[in-house]
Amino acid sequence: MRMILQEGNPVDALMIYGTYEAPAFPQNFNIYRRIALDIFSMKNMDTPDVYNTWKTLRNMFFSLVSVQRFGKMFVTVAMTS
Repeated sequence: MRMILQEGNPVDALMIYGTYEAPAFPQNFNIYRRIALDIFSMKNMDTPDVYNTWKTLRNMFFSLVSVQRFGKMFVTVAMTS
């Protein structure tokens, strides 16, 4: 994952975590922060065609926070409803 970020592809890294779910390990939080900061600093991220990127970023952080607060079961129910 670090290699993808070092190559300057935060959207690709985000899509991988969006597909396979980001584990809530504290040692990975710096990676998630880097993905978010890189996406926040990208140009042309205010068009309708990048909605999927914002949705995936939102869902990744929602999942991470929910697992930290409530456990795995809540995230599964919230993401499917």
